[in-house]
Amino acid sequence: MKIKVSEKGNKVIIKGAGGFNLRHTLDCGQVFRFTETPAGSFIVVAGSRVIELCQRGDEIVIENSSIDEFYNVWENYFDLRRDYKKIQALVNKDDIINTASRYGDGIRILAQEPFECLISFIISQRNAIPNIKRVIERICEKYGEVIGEYKGKIYHAFPTPEQLNRAKIEDLNALKCGYRSEYIINAANRVHSGEADLAKLYSMDSAGQKSTLMEFRGVGQKIAECVMLFAYSNFDVFPPDTWIIKAMNDFYNVPQNNIDEFSASYFGGYRGLAQQYLFFYRRNFKENGE
Repeated sequence: MKIKVSEKGNKVIIKGAGGFNLRHTLDCGQVFRFTETPAGSFIVVAGSRVIELCQRGDEIVIENSSIDEFYNVWENYFDLRRDYKKIQALVNKDDIINTASRYGDGIRILAQEPFECLISFIISQRNAIPNIKRVIERICEKYGEVIGEYKGKIYHAFPTPEQLNRAKIEDLNALKCGYRSEYIINAANRVHSGEADLAKLYSMDSAGQKSTLMEFRGVGQKIAECVMLFAYSNFDVFPPDTWIIKAMNDFYNVPQNNIDEFSASYFGGYRGLAQQYLFFYRRNFKENGE
């Protein structure tokens, strides 16, 4: 995808972004700190930054940003350097995934901060997306630093391991974290103390990443693989969440315990993108009976 980037005031204008669908990318279950405005734009909070994005065709406008910030942060965050059309062609093995990839065309895998991604998906266990978003915001408001005000609202950064390490179970219970409170505190403590070094995972292979992440209390295969995909851009995973289990059973007659083996042999090393297409298609299009 060849894009042209320019700056006007406090806005960045991206032209030629036809291979990037903002709504599909944000609404495919990989990220939780965003809200849609009545005008159809999206306010996204990542790290210590707040931006508002609006897409019209192949043009995207990013408000509250600069061209330097785009190249230093957002180009990588939205994975705009990667050729997704090439990957899409590699995973389109049959009519089912071809239909799903057309339905979810423009999905890109975000490069999220690992600690935030880990805690977010710990919170996601047996949880609906609206509630996940509310819990994350409560945690940010209580423990995260104030980023600043944007359009009349105060925004907070996601807390650092040091900040979240100060939390007590009763505090997190009050924020409606439920049984996940213990897992959150364990993760914050292990990262803050240096017992776990999330930065080292960038240089590990898939087996090393997965085994390291599953050492965190409450982290199983699904959460580990979500973090591998959405924080470390490791496309060679296929997180088996509820919708994927349904999709693989409905579309490929593959039972849950065979999903990992089947997806690796069938979709190959970029199966993570196939997972996102199938997740998005099964949850939205097929669930609505269309």
